[in-house]
Formats: sequence, C-alpha cells, structure tokens
Amino acid sequence: MVQAQAQLDNTLDAKKAKQGEPVTAKLEENVQIPNAQELPKNTVLEGHVDQVTPSDHKSDSTLVMTFDKVKLKDGQELPIKATVIAISEPAMAAEGGAMPAQGAMPSSGGGGGAPMGGSVPSGAGAMSGGSSPRMQNSTSPSMNQVQAANGSGEQGQNSGVPDVKLTSSIHEHTSATLTSKGRNVHVPDGTQIELAIGVIPAGVRLQ
Repeated sequence: MVQAQAQLDNTLDAKKAKQGEPVTAKLEENVQIPNAQELPKNTVLEGHVDQVTPSDHKSDSTLVMTFDKVKLKDGQELPIKATVIAISEPAMAAEGGAMPAQGAMPSSGGGGGAPMGGSVPSGAGAMSGGSSPRMQNSTSPSMNQVQAANGSGEQGQNSGVPDVKLTSSIHEHTSATLTSKGRNVHVPDGTQIELAIGVIPAGVRLQ
C-alpha cells in the first residue's frame, strides 16, 4: 500500500447520511502502486457509508465509510483496499489562518487490528482529561510501514476537521470511522484526505 492524496467530493453528515450512500473522492496526484497500473490524477475513488449513528440529544455520533474501488477515465473500475490515515480541512478553510491545517491522524483502531496511529485533538473537548495536544505515537508495525512509505512522521498534531476524531486500521475492511462528541459528525466536501491505498489483484478476495 502506498500513500495517496485525495479530495472529498461530497459532504459527510451523520444527521443526514444513510447506510449505503455513495462517497467519492478524487486523487490529487498520480499514484504508482507496485505491481499495478498507475492511477492518474483525478481518478475517482468510489465508496459508501457502511454505518451511521446520528447524535441524539447531544450524544456522540459515528460515521463509518469504505472506499473499495477506483474508476479510471476510460470507465474501467478496479477493486482497492484503502485506509484513511489523515484528514484536514478544505484548502480554502485552511487559508483563513496563519498556518494551514495539517491533518488529523487516526486513533487506535478497534477489534484485533493493529492501530494506524495516535489520537489527536481536532477541536475543543476532543480529548478528555486535559491530555497534551501532542500526537500519541504508535509503535505498531502497520503505522511504521505507512510512515516509511509516506514520511508522515509527526505531522497533523494540532488540527484536522474540527470536532471530528478519525479512527482507522489497515487490518479493518473499512477505510475510516469518524466520531464526534456531543454532536453530529460533519466533514465538508473539499476535505483533504490522505490514504494508504493498494489495488487488489485479480482473483484475490479480502477477508
């Protein structure tokens, strides 16, 4: 799996989203995956909402999504495995401050999968107990492998999409779990996303 930068085409909102709803994004650069054909800039990543739990009376909300194929300019579709490893505000929103948004790294993934990284506060109250805003580093092999591929290091310590927490793991079949405390998850179109992506070879089926 290699690093890829993409831009979200549609807004994700836990209050309005429905299970099965399509989610798309476009690659912002050419991506060369070993032993697979190159994915040109503007290749469309196609996915869907797997699960959504809206906020009810200021309860927490959750939105789970998966990118599972890419659509090339000639209409050809290829199955992919994609894990979102960072998100950041749309470029126009980032320009409003002195420093551009750098992206929120995911927290530990659920289940038996190895986590992709440490949790990062992306808004007031995003971390409990007054924890330090510095990223909690993970020593999991999966995160080290992605860092080696994309040099992500310790970027994305302080900002991402406000009030949204990202959780993901390359060992999960889903691409990302987004949560918000006491409100509905809201990720606007144009949000910058960083992924670890790989094309699934013909005849191979993920468990």
